[in-house]
Amino acid sequence: MKTRSVKKQADINERKTEAKRREAAYGGIPPCLRCERPAEVLHHVIRQSQGGTNDPDNLINLCGGCHDYVHQFVAESKEKGWLA
Repeated sequence: MKTRSVKKQADINERKTEAKRREAAYGGIPPCLRCERPAEVLHHVIRQSQGGTNDPDNLINLCGGCHDYVHQFVAESKEKGWLA
């Protein structure tokens, strides 16, 4: 199973914490981790086909457009911790 670097995980955790604050402030709709629009997709950082789970530490909220972006720009997404 692939793992993320400590820095990438810390960055993701910080973004998730901020996302939870915004979610509470905006009526329970979670924001996209990338652009802050309302999220539409729970994205697996480690793909299920690669052994990723549905554990919250492996999921991030994304809008549809950003979900497409993450899969289109793999190198950047891996650098940002959105893909493993």
